Amino acid sequence: MYPSPISASPPHLLFSFIPAELSLLSAFLLPPTLFFNLPLLSAFSPHYLSSSTPSFSSSNNSKLPNPRIVEHPQDSYVAKMTPAKLNCRAEGDPKPVITWYRDGVKVVTTDKDPESNKMLVDGGALFFLQIIHNKNNKPDVGVYYCNATNIYGSAISRNATLKLAVLRDDFKVNPEDTMVAVGDTAILKCQPPRGEPEPRVIWRKDGSRLATNSRITLEQDGDLMISSIEKVDAGEYTCVAVNKAGESESQTAKVTVYEKPRITIQPKDKVVEKGKNVELECRARGDPKPVITWRREKTNLPPDRSHVLDNGNLLIEEAEVSDDGLYICQVENSVGVSEAVAKLTVHAVPEFVISPTSKMIGLGRTLSLQCVVDGSPVPALYWRQGTDQNLMFPKRDYGRFSVDEIGTLRIRQVRFEDAGEYTCHAYNAAGSKDKKVHITVRELDPEIPDNDLRPPPIINMGPQNQTLQTTTGTVLPCQAHGDPMPAIQWLRNGRPLQMNNPRLMLLGTGSLQISDLQVSDTATYTCRAVSETGETTWSATLTVPAPGTPGVQYHRAPKSSMFPGAPSRPEISTVTDTTVHLTWNPSSHKGGSPIYTYTIEYFSPQTGKGWVTAADDISLESYTVRHLKPNKNYVFLVRARNSHGISAPSPLSRMIETQGRRGSAMFTQEEIEQRLRGIVVNLLQGEAFGPSAIRVYWQVMKGHNAIDGFKIKYRRTKHNSEIHTITVEDPTATSYLIENLYSHTWYEICIRAYGGKVFSQCSNPIKVHTNEGALPAAPENIVMHWLSDSSMSVRWSPPPRPHRYGDISGYVIRCYGEDRKDNCSLSTNSTVQRVVLERLNPSSTYMLQIAAVTGKGTGTWSKKFYMVPEKPSIMKQPWFIGMLIGTIGGTLWIALCIVSIWLCRKKHTQKKLMEQSGMYSTPLQKQDEQARNANLLSTEMSQKEPNMVGNMAEMGNLQPDLTNMLDQSEMKDQNLYNRISMNVPQMKTFYQKPNPVPAVAPYATTTLINTSNLLGKPLQDGYILYIPSMSK
Repeated sequence: MYPSPISASPPHLLFSFIPAELSLLSAFLLPPTLFFNLPLLSAFSPHYLSSSTPSFSSSNNSKLPNPRIVEHPQDSYVAKMTPAKLNCRAEGDPKPVITWYRDGVKVVTTDKDPESNKMLVDGGALFFLQIIHNKNNKPDVGVYYCNATNIYGSAISRNATLKLAVLRDDFKVNPEDTMVAVGDTAILKCQPPRGEPEPRVIWRKDGSRLATNSRITLEQDGDLMISSIEKVDAGEYTCVAVNKAGESESQTAKVTVYEKPRITIQPKDKVVEKGKNVELECRARGDPKPVITWRREKTNLPPDRSHVLDNGNLLIEEAEVSDDGLYICQVENSVGVSEAVAKLTVHAVPEFVISPTSKMIGLGRTLSLQCVVDGSPVPALYWRQGTDQNLMFPKRDYGRFSVDEIGTLRIRQVRFEDAGEYTCHAYNAAGSKDKKVHITVRELDPEIPDNDLRPPPIINMGPQNQTLQTTTGTVLPCQAHGDPMPAIQWLRNGRPLQMNNPRLMLLGTGSLQISDLQVSDTATYTCRAVSETGETTWSATLTVPAPGTPGVQYHRAPKSSMFPGAPSRPEISTVTDTTVHLTWNPSSHKGGSPIYTYTIEYFSPQTGKGWVTAADDISLESYTVRHLKPNKNYVFLVRARNSHGISAPSPLSRMIETQGRRGSAMFTQEEIEQRLRGIVVNLLQGEAFGPSAIRVYWQVMKGHNAIDGFKIKYRRTKHNSEIHTITVEDPTATSYLIENLYSHTWYEICIRAYGGKVFSQCSNPIKVHTNEGALPAAPENIVMHWLSDSSMSVRWSPPPRPHRYGDISGYVIRCYGEDRKDNCSLSTNSTVQRVVLERLNPSSTYMLQIAAVTGKGTGTWSKKFYMVPEKPSIMKQPWFIGMLIGTIGGTLWIALCIVSIWLCRKKHTQKKLMEQSGMYSTPLQKQDEQARNANLLSTEMSQKEPNMVGNMAEMGNLQPDLTNMLDQSEMKDQNLYNRISMNVPQMKTFYQKPNPVPAVAPYATTTLINTSNLLGKPLQDGYILYIPSMSK
């Protein structure tokens, strides 16, 4: 029997032989079990040493015969009914025999028991054919070690525990189906089931093991994270838990990779004319296919005129001005949303919402000509009287004339010269329109026996301030009366209210009903009563807060029964030149609360104003109205007020006339001079009214009763201009409006009183500066010319310097085609005085005007210029240029041919003449030819060279026969000389006769005569004079 191990904890014990003399000592030092084995071991070897003794090196151990464990068994997990193996390898000489022990009991292998499930393999490894483990029988798990034994001893391995591997089926967390967009990150959760040993996690995609990379990572807790996911990552994913017990799979999770919607064609901003269809494009791509919807910012799409087409575009039929705004294309699928915005602008030619009408107006009354226009862009508007080039623009005062912000022209204190034609002109980028009316000024109304003293319309009940909730409704009252019955109009924030909204309704009484209130309904609403006698307004604010706005106190206008009743007709008791005393009685109907104040209003036909509030905090039933004008007619009304609102007006009082003042007629000349001596008037202040008017205020210091009126003197300070004088015939006046002044200019003003022919000293002068206004002059030196078929150059100079009142900030060029559809208008800054208008229609005629702009608006427009398209020049046509080049080339070729033929014929003629005359050019000859040419003489000599022969004779050796021959030949051949051309290349010699002829004619070229024979002298250089013989 082999010894049992000392302990399970030490790795192994190796017994070796030790000297016999140490046996006794070892018996005392070693443990009992070892002591028991020592006698047996001593028979084999004289030494017993531990293999771990430090004195032995590994190389020495390999040479020892005692057994040594070189591979120890390892702890291991095994699965039921599966093979397993525990390794053990030992060395020794002789080779050790290995046996195995489980829990201290020797293991029976197949070599001892064929039915055993264990066998030794690979020289000592314990192999389990299958692990047997059940509830009642667990023979294979436990603590194992191997024992290697040979004749020199035994070696025991470390303990190795064989445990049964367990893996449960239920995952703690299973992955779930996931939908993710391309580019996003997907995380699949997985917590494996409990097991022993702890299972590790792997992932499978579509049944195949998933490899990790930089995008696909496995977290420590088993989760799978896929970053920057792609379409190829879609599939079915399974989490697998793995240990010795096997594998366990989670439920399958499907990963669906979608593509976020992406707009491929963005909608673009568009401008469309009113009434035309417009289509806004929008295309998108995504997976799943995105759904395209359209909406409009802050409001709904036109319900009946808007359609989303199959391709995703938005179609708006018959566009209206109300369709202006931002339109949003939204594309959406299950993984995302994307949006794009486009702006739609609808242009509409100006239309008259309220057209002016021709009127007849009483002298001295205030005339109102309404002109309300609508269009897109918002039209600009101006008035013009007759053919006058002075235009009247809104929000400006032109003395007695003024135009309010919505375009109504008012003329105060109408005069006979105001009669005539008036034109309201509206224009914008889409076009322009105008409306002409005729005004007649009358002195008496044929139906009214006296002057027209009718007051303007009276508003009985107007709107009240309210704060209301959304989706509720309200009625803004407006009830008015007058002679004639006035028309009711509504304004919203100063602009005419468009009634094309189905939530708005104008009731028969003139009241405005608004249903289904929206936040956008918040505004100031003005009721306006208008008739030929004038107009009256009443305003109130409607506030509709957004739902959920904190701290809002809602308030609805009370019922009319809560207002007090109208007071009685005011009675007039005392009238002076500037005051009227009134008394009245309150109504018996007090309303919902007591009356606490009264309001008095008055109207005077002569002042040119509407209803004026004299006082609105009167607590008693009587009041003295002050600061009235002498010799003026007045009518009064009274209203009562309680905590709920204002009552209807009382009946009108009787019309009274304030008392007048006596003038200079009551005094003598000396008395007037005494009263008006020195400074009588104190000029208090001057105030600029717009760019062309100044109102001055003064106070009379003395001599009131002697004053018939005032003389106002004024002039420009920096221009040494003449002094202008205005006569104010009202002796009670304390202010006056000086009109038709230059804008942006300093004026010096003084005033003096007069009575009869006596004038007081001028008051202390004051200086007043008029406001900056639109320039009264237009730009000049305007030059236009076409640069091409579609572009035009425009140049100009600023308005004349004397008319530049204010700094020019820019220029406006108004440019329209003849059909008003081509709009090439634009604006520039003040430094630009030349522009190029492009993208013009080469077949259209364009109208162009230019105006300068200051801080107060657009100045006077220049006269209209019309640019007619240039007719296409035939010189620029390609076919004409080609034909011209061909014609010139052909002409030159023909001319060249003609010249060549003429030269050839001329040359031929000359040659023929020479042949007929026997004249040829003969070259100079050398001396060796003298023999055969010595006796030859020229038979043709020039008639014009007689001296030649004479000269020869004078030389002394000329023969007489030769002299005669030369003389005879002169006359015979005179005509021949004239026929010979000078173009023959010959050496020419001319002879001068004693009496020269008028013109020298050359003769035929003749070779030189050999003077050796003629003169008895040789020629130089060996040449001889050769004269050919002449045929007769």
